[in-house]
Amino acid sequence: MTPREALYSEVDQTLSAGERLWSDMVRRVIWELEEPDRPRDTYATIADERETGPAALLARLRETGNPFGAALRRLRRALAEGDYDAAFLCITQPVDEVSDLKHFGIYIFALDAFVPIRERLVELWLQSADVEG
Repeated sequence: MTPREALYSEVDQTLSAGERLWSDMVRRVIWELEEPDRPRDTYATIADERETGPAALLARLRETGNPFGAALRRLRRALAEGDYDAAFLCITQPVDEVSDLKHFGIYIFALDAFVPIRERLVELWLQSADVEG
């Protein structure tokens, strides 16, 4: 497996896990909204503390979609085009995009998940620099 193929594989695995996490988070908020008598759990409680409420959070999640998944898809396009500078921006961008949702689990996942991708991207970038230089 070439370094580029290994990076694609890492991105695909991370994208799948990120999409599942996002779906789970949205389902959890819906479940808490539909079961008002149940004790509030993490997402709804934190949303209430932030004075947005779970309904507002759910509307935001539906409106914005999964910024983590979108960033990984941009990363994959940049890699396919051989644009490593754009790929580096894709690695840093999702952290900013999801930072306001850090209480809802995806922020920590994004940080952890991007470490191996960033390492592989650095290796690939250094190899391309050696070839060009």
